[in-house]
Amino acid sequence: MTEQTHKIAYLITAFENSAWMLEPGFYNRMSQVLLRRDAGVYLDQEEIAKIVPAAADGDSRPARPFAYQVIGNIAVVPICGVISKYSTLVERISAGAGCSCETIRNNFNKALRDDSVDTIILRVDSPGGSVAGIDDLAREIYQARGKKKIIALAEDCCASAAYYLASQAEKVYSNSSALVGSIGVIAGIVDSHRAYENQGFHVVTVKSSDNKGAGTQGTAITEQQQRQWKTTIMGHYDLFVSAVVRGRAGLTREGLIAVSEGADHIADGRVFIAETAKELGLIDEISTFEELTKSAHSPDGEIFLTDIGSDGTEAAGGATPNVEMKGQTDMADMADENKEKSTEVNDAVAERERCTKVSKVLAGEPELLEKAISDAECDETKAKAMLADTLQAKLTKANEENANLQKENADLKGLVKEPETSGEDLPPSERSDEDGPRDWKAAMKIYDAKYPKDPVKAQDEAMAAYPELYGKWRKDQGIDA
Repeated sequence: MTEQTHKIAYLITAFENSAWMLEPGFYNRMSQVLLRRDAGVYLDQEEIAKIVPAAADGDSRPARPFAYQVIGNIAVVPICGVISKYSTLVERISAGAGCSCETIRNNFNKALRDDSVDTIILRVDSPGGSVAGIDDLAREIYQARGKKKIIALAEDCCASAAYYLASQAEKVYSNSSALVGSIGVIAGIVDSHRAYENQGFHVVTVKSSDNKGAGTQGTAITEQQQRQWKTTIMGHYDLFVSAVVRGRAGLTREGLIAVSEGADHIADGRVFIAETAKELGLIDEISTFEELTKSAHSPDGEIFLTDIGSDGTEAAGGATPNVEMKGQTDMADMADENKEKSTEVNDAVAERERCTKVSKVLAGEPELLEKAISDAECDETKAKAMLADTLQAKLTKANEENANLQKENADLKGLVKEPETSGEDLPPSERSDEDGPRDWKAAMKIYDAKYPKDPVKAQDEAMAAYPELYGKWRKDQGIDA
């Protein structure tokens, strides 16, 4: 399996087993492309463009969309592409098609610490992302209100998880063509048991309860598991709605989820064009990035940029007079930052490889796998040792249980005494003479008395000892002709 295949498998596993806050159309396209790639269908540029549209000609956004940018007294924190909690999930795999909560948080905190910055713009162009980490980051943005002016700008798309974050700013702006909203949560659970059965596999899961291991590949999804999954999704949805109400002073929970006559409620997963979003109270005004930053100048009238190109010139579009680099973001700092990012990429690749190898070793032990994945020091060798220890512990326990059962059986046998019988205890007509019992009934009496606790053994012993009497009895009873 190639490294690229490892990456796709890692992303598909995360995609299938997570709840997402994504614009529905994007979620469907992402699912289709990932599943096609998993099936070995090559992704050409046209297919990739369905998920990561190319920037329009003349777009003034930086060539490096994840770069942190300072323009005068304004810090620009980009939120672009699919959002995940950690950079190892989307940002590094998709090579610029997403960002992580940790990257957004680092840039946001950098802006808060910068004394020359008094305004922070969350520059959003994202269809949303994973549920994980979004609520925590949204609270941090909301709690930073008052420390500095925080505004959000939706450019082209600000949906679901992206709007979750943007709604926590003091003001939310949008360009005229942006799609805003998609308040909702979605999860796709793959029921693959028929596919496994068609390939001749039958997957058996050993678990403590029905809901444990729901969604395990090769197993059927039960109605109870679906209900439990829906409960979890609605829990995330409730957090989403509460956050929007907290961040948007003009909105109420009732207003978001109430169904008006002839129309659905606002928080039903739909996106709205900017003008409609403004009417609904999802945004405050329609504006552009240039309009919001046109007054972003330092005291001496010079514009400062921290995002530069490979040739040392500014990466943002448009000519700016007397461009200077701030002290903490000069060329040396940029080199350090690039070195740090390179290290992060290498670490992320190594971490994915570790997770893949560990997953192969512990595929049949979900709880052990979860523990191993969370332990950054657990490599393939350690995973094999963990598996061996676990199997040995199970074998030891099984042997102990078997020994205990054998001891209990021996103790019980010692307590049971076989009754002593003789021919004199039988009726005269059924007693044995010197040649043995007179008929099959008499023979059975003898062995029933001998094995009172085991009638099957009594019959077997009698049949072995007196086959002629048994055969005669069967004929007399009409069993045999």
